[in-house]
Amino acid sequence: MRSHKRLMPVALFTAAGAMACADVGGPTTSIISAEPSANVAESGIRRPFYGGFVGELTAVPPFAPGSADECNRNFSGDPAAPGPSVSLFDRASGSFSLTGRVTLTALSCFDPALPTSSGTGTMTAADGAKLFIAFQNTSQPDPADPTRLLAQGPQWVTGGTGRFRNASGRQSCSFVIQLLSPSTGRIEGHCEGFLVTSDR
Repeated sequence: MRSHKRLMPVALFTAAGAMACADVGGPTTSIISAEPSANVAESGIRRPFYGGFVGELTAVPPFAPGSADECNRNFSGDPAAPGPSVSLFDRASGSFSLTGRVTLTALSCFDPALPTSSGTGTMTAADGAKLFIAFQNTSQPDPADPTRLLAQGPQWVTGGTGRFRNASGRQSCSFVIQLLSPSTGRIEGHCEGFLVTSDR
């Protein structure tokens, strides 16, 4: 129990990357997949893509009610750290260039033995158009405030719907998580990169 309480904030922290962009039903990229950069096509118009968001983050222990099946398998693939992972759920709202106001939802899996997480999600614009995203994040405690976690990592746009159909791109994201309890936190993030869309 003691080790679980110490690891949970780290789990929340690594989830931060997910939040910048996600809903678990959209993309086909596996939550446990490797870096999806090879799948990112760049045919179309490339434009700057940046923005920020604020929301809530919830951590669910392995096999607990509400935990994701993807996270209950061996996430890390590391023989030295086999076993299930913490499920991290993000919900936020914000504003990004090219999309305007957006809602963000994400699911990521955090292996307590590692300071990294991976996940997928969806960014939904006000007109209903969606961007599907995959991400990887690393995290660390804020040395100035033990109740805060800092995370960063890349995100890849892996497709979309509506005006973002067949979109691709990449962003670099950074996040701050204020821990509210061992299983919840407030997340704030900012991302910068590019988005490739078809010419319209």
